[in-house]
Amino acid sequence: MPTALFSAKSDWWKKEFEHLYLDAYRKRLDASAKKEATSVSHFLKLKKGQAVLDVACGYGRHAVILARLGYDVTGVDFSKTQLMLAKQLAGKSKRAPVFVQGDMCNLHLSRVFDAAYCLFTSFGFFSDKDQERALRSIRTHLKPGGEFLLDLPNPSRVLPLHGMTQVVESGTVSHRIDLKKKRWIMRLQQGRRQFVSSVRLYSLPELRTLMSHNGFRFVRAFGDFEGSRYGQKKKRLIVVAKAI
Repeated sequence: MPTALFSAKSDWWKKEFEHLYLDAYRKRLDASAKKEATSVSHFLKLKKGQAVLDVACGYGRHAVILARLGYDVTGVDFSKTQLMLAKQLAGKSKRAPVFVQGDMCNLHLSRVFDAAYCLFTSFGFFSDKDQERALRSIRTHLKPGGEFLLDLPNPSRVLPLHGMTQVVESGTVSHRIDLKKKRWIMRLQQGRRQFVSSVRLYSLPELRTLMSHNGFRFVRAFGDFEGSRYGQKKKRLIVVAKAI
């Protein structure tokens, strides 16, 4: 199938995060989790015992590490399959996170948090209107002055992927960029099974505006989990914003 023809359903994220996704990315995700979680604690300047919200926590790889480091972590995700795996990963540790099923666009948690984070391109799945709903929902669950870290791909590094197919752990990933809608569409294939995702690409100016319109003030941006300053050649766009 030509790269230009595949597309994702608007609600692809409701069903697609099952075993095919983890088969393709689990080793890579596990390998980077400790570094990323440690960087999150530094970027957000967390203090031991503080309440932290992991938005779109997946199978809990970051939440479990941060809980073991002494933070009071709650992880929320839409996928019941991912949450089941998260609880298995946490085991019976006394410092295990609390995992909750929920939609980031409409969170209803019984507490507020000192800080929150959303990693590995888990923001951008929805329409622009719903992305704003998600930010407002996260803001509602943060204490005034609490910081939110958002980790996204750097658009300048994604655009050259258009038309490319790459080999991953258990299959291939094909890429298509919809410049008009500013979306990165990926098709993961493993034999006859496939997983098609669609993620909104944001520039740093767009993110700053989006944050300012939904209860946040931009604080700083990084280009990787090493803490490098953001730039066009950096792999990631990691933004920290303060709840106002």
